[in-house]
Amino acid sequence: MKAIVVGNTSRLAPIVQNIKDLQATKYVFEFTERIETEVIILDHTSLQILDYAANEYPNAKIIYVYGVRRGLDGDYEQAKETCDIKSASFLVDRTDSQIQDEIARIVFPERFQSQRQNAIAFVSCHRKSGTSKIVDSIAQQLSEKTSATIGIIRLDPYAFNSVPEGIFQLYREYESGGLTAERVKEIAREKEKRIFEISGNPHLEYARTFVPNRLEQIIGIVQHAFDVTLFDVSPYWDNSFTLVALKAIQRKYMCATSKAEEMQEFYGVMPDLKHQFEIDLRKTSFIFNFDGQGTGTKSNISTYMDSPNIATLPYVPTNVRNSKHFKNGLGKLIDLIISDYELPVVMAKNEKVSFFTQIFAGRTG
Repeated sequence: MKAIVVGNTSRLAPIVQNIKDLQATKYVFEFTERIETEVIILDHTSLQILDYAANEYPNAKIIYVYGVRRGLDGDYEQAKETCDIKSASFLVDRTDSQIQDEIARIVFPERFQSQRQNAIAFVSCHRKSGTSKIVDSIAQQLSEKTSATIGIIRLDPYAFNSVPEGIFQLYREYESGGLTAERVKEIAREKEKRIFEISGNPHLEYARTFVPNRLEQIIGIVQHAFDVTLFDVSPYWDNSFTLVALKAIQRKYMCATSKAEEMQEFYGVMPDLKHQFEIDLRKTSFIFNFDGQGTGTKSNISTYMDSPNIATLPYVPTNVRNSKHFKNGLGKLIDLIISDYELPVVMAKNEKVSFFTQIFAGRTG
């Protein structure tokens, strides 16, 4: 669907582009020529521009966004009344996520409730839990069994060894209004065939400066770039990289280990997450990695978290690709992901049978 954002700045453009089927939304400062469009979003423009849009585009959906983040101006009632007269939708902009949801409701009312994320978060309960290798293995197995494009997003705020083209670059391009799903795929490094990776933040001085609302929008835009997106979430419980992912991504699995002491530290964090940020990780399914260096068990973790164990790994191998333990331990979870997201399955190639084999099998005429 074709849409345009009109206003003094392009701030609404990336927010609108995060809505499915509105990725091609364009931003214009003002109407200077006739533009073919089905949706017009006016970002707190003058009422004269609203009047012009209503008269010149009678068949378009017109949405007037009134910004109140810096307080109410005197034109609030007049703008609302004018929208009623011109049959335009009037929205009050309080937060990025709120205005995005309300625009989506107006543009796609018939499907808004049925929208589904194609994202999965794999969250480390503590550092060195093997989460990154688990994500790599899942991506590898998905690429072998399906023809889907797979995104791996490393949400590590302190990834100082990462390449520059990572989350930091996504964030800067989002701020400038130029981040789209297509641009995300251009920035991502093709790690293997159909597996694309975006690294963490290589600029330590910015580790704590990312604004939560903007990170939430970036996570949403990233999902549109791939058939399924796997988020590798680090255990930094006071950082936006972790907190935003935990709230924004609906489907998630905790990556737990047999290291009882480290797991106890995680259990101690859970009440704070719930009371301070309304993030309740209880009942979240977990992948158990028994690394041989601790006394914790699946039963212990399941009791503390009141959650089921979704997969079990005997240890974290050095070579994920060739590990039969990873393939066996994660196999059922892989099949579940393929089924839930309706990923295109690659048909197994028929094995070539030699002429002599056919003779002995009695298959020749």
